[in-house]
Amino acid sequence: METEALVRRRFAAFTQVPDPRRPRGRRHPLAAILALATAAMLGGARSLDAIGQEGDCRSQQWSRR
Repeated sequence: METEALVRRRFAAFTQVPDPRRPRGRRHPLAAILALATAAMLGGARSLDAIGQEGDCRSQQWSRR
């Protein structure tokens, strides 16, 4: 339960980060991108490509549900 609370607090913090992107370039919420990048890096991703691959894997997992 502590882990879930920690994740919720981190995500809440990510929602407070101002999004510098133009409205036209916003496909995904910035908080979601930051959360995914953080999870990927904690899982061992060390490059933008690796973070993108993690996002692709997560997207496929979520679409199967």
